[in-house]
Amino acid sequence: GEQQEGLCSEEERQAGKCQAHQAPEEALPKCGSCYGAEDPQKGIKCCDTCEDVQRAYREKKWKWVGNPQVEQCKGLPEAGVAQASQKQPNGGEGATCESHQGCGQCLANGCAWCIGTRRCAKDEPWMCQGEDDHIGRIGTHKQCPSRQERDAKRNKRLQEEATARDEESARLLASGAASADAAGEGMHEARKRAAQKLRERQEEELEKIRQESGQQDAEG
Repeated sequence: GEQQEGLCSEEERQAGKCQAHQAPEEALPKCGSCYGAEDPQKGIKCCDTCEDVQRAYREKKWKWVGNPQVEQCKGLPEAGVAQASQKQPNGGEGATCESHQGCGQCLANGCAWCIGTRRCAKDEPWMCQGEDDHIGRIGTHKQCPSRQERDAKRNKRLQEEATARDEESARLLASGAASADAAGEGMHEARKRAAQKLRERQEEELEKIRQESGQQDAEG
């Protein structure tokens, strides 16, 4: 049959004419596809190996499509892909701790859960608000709280909030009562002063009447 283009016959190889029919190695494409996950800003332009494609997918936080769908990964076991995807969950290249939702999923992927902010972070020091806020390998808490523990903590928080509201209400009532007492005392003093002035005016009038009566008696 006809010889396929790019292939050499035995006679051509012996005659040294094979290179005329083969593309030089330098002309072969050197940039493998990342299957849409290219990101030049992160330096991901080409994916020449299976690990390159996996890394690009992790950076995009995309779900892995499976080895048979990727030319660079064909023939590799899927277990290898899963292992590679979780190779460095604690801050290694391609780690996506921030994408996990919930404490259980977060710890299952080798990350840490921050209690106060309710977010997943790398299991490294000072990623949360101190050790007591950090659930993970380095934090005070090593496991996610159970439902009973969460309910108990929630009830305690609600009770503390209710107690704080009651104390604030009592403080406001006491403050209002004190203000009312002060206002009452002021009114009482004002009434006393008014009564005193009234008595003084009455005494003055009586004194005038007595003086006028005395003068009339003297004239009579």
